[in-house]
Amino acid sequence: MRKQTHLRTLSSVSHSSMSHSDYEPRSASSMGPTMMSEPMHLQSAVYGQRLNRSRCLVSVKGDDKNNRFLVGTCSLNSNNEVHLIEYQEEHNDVFCKGLYTHQHEIWNISSHPTNPKLFFTVYNTIKNGFEASLNGLPCYSDNDQDDDEENNSSKAKEQQHQDQNNLEQYCKLETKHFDYEKLHEVLWEPSGTTDRILTIDDKAIREFRLDHQSNLAKSCKFVNKFEVGGRRLKTAAWDPHHSEIIAVGAQGKIIQMDLREKNSKKNTIEMNAHDQLVRSIEYNPNLPNYLGSCGDDSLVKFWDVRNSKEPLRVVCGHSHWVCNVRFNPSYDQLVLTCSTDSKVNLWSISSISSKAKEKDLDDLEEGSGNINNNTTIPTSNSKASISSSGSGGNNHRSTDLFDSLVHSYDEQEESVYSVCWSNVDSWTFGSVSYDGRVLIHKVPKAEKLRVLNVTN
Repeated sequence: MRKQTHLRTLSSVSHSSMSHSDYEPRSASSMGPTMMSEPMHLQSAVYGQRLNRSRCLVSVKGDDKNNRFLVGTCSLNSNNEVHLIEYQEEHNDVFCKGLYTHQHEIWNISSHPTNPKLFFTVYNTIKNGFEASLNGLPCYSDNDQDDDEENNSSKAKEQQHQDQNNLEQYCKLETKHFDYEKLHEVLWEPSGTTDRILTIDDKAIREFRLDHQSNLAKSCKFVNKFEVGGRRLKTAAWDPHHSEIIAVGAQGKIIQMDLREKNSKKNTIEMNAHDQLVRSIEYNPNLPNYLGSCGDDSLVKFWDVRNSKEPLRVVCGHSHWVCNVRFNPSYDQLVLTCSTDSKVNLWSISSISSKAKEKDLDDLEEGSGNINNNTTIPTSNSKASISSSGSGGNNHRSTDLFDSLVHSYDEQEESVYSVCWSNVDSWTFGSVSYDGRVLIHKVPKAEKLRVLNVTN
């Protein structure tokens, strides 16, 4: 058994007065010099419309110009909607760019990696069970451009007004496609250059191909079915570094599979990841073979799949189920987690980031021995801890690479089921709680400067 070093905070600062933060308004007497200099416009922005209920928030990944997000409502007794919202940093304001009706309660949204017009919704029909549909946003044209600046004529505006509440629906996956099992997610092939999608239901992963007509998919063709030993499935992630590799959350395990293998037991890697249900998995976008996971045991873990017996890091900063783990697409040391304890945590997991690996290589070339596998680093929250297993990854412990809880955002009032990074700004992210409150947050200025200093 390899020894684990538990990284507990040495600070006695209370939760409400965490250091590293420039978000919470405080009196001048309670602020240090850095806190007093922080501009007040960095406070989280609130979307003005309180939604009925909500479980899902995603960035519009194919839009590389506008800071936009999609939010779906999940109300049992009223009409549901998809909100296209936009964040303007100069005003620290969030406004509605489009409001679209959706017949059923939405449990998951999956935005196309490169085409901002397209997204899947997973929804509960109540009568027939869970289904999915491929939808199009009317504000984007078929060539992926935003139509708002192109259609300024009175005729175009009139047509836009008529269509503003209607999503374009291209194809639907009904419950019979999933053998009437509960559907959880739809995954796009990460590059966005193929017509492949995967669905995850309680019993299996299923591969479909979109049948394109005039650049838009009109139907989904079933290709293959992958079962995972009869275990209950909840979530999965598609490896952005390898188009044939996926990781699946099967009860408390994570199983990495090769889609080219018809025998599901061949070329698989199995990790005993969590004591309870795995709720979210994500591959590090910049570092092959590394992924993060979280689950109902309130823990977040980081893995090197090449050495899967023990996690590289175990992060404890939530008191209930952890619903999402999300790497920053540009600076993968920044990691978001959200939980049913109503908190969103921003972590800096620098020691096993892509930047740490670059520094390790530089040290080896320079002959430096600055690598240590069991070093205690304090977090900034007395209720948070980070554990290091010595089983994998060299931990570069220079003064600018360390692991810590950067900030805990406790502005939400109910369970936070979804959190995501902006597609156009590395320092912006959003969260939505079950009561329909959407917040747009910023990475604290001090942490941004620290990351940039490390990066440059």
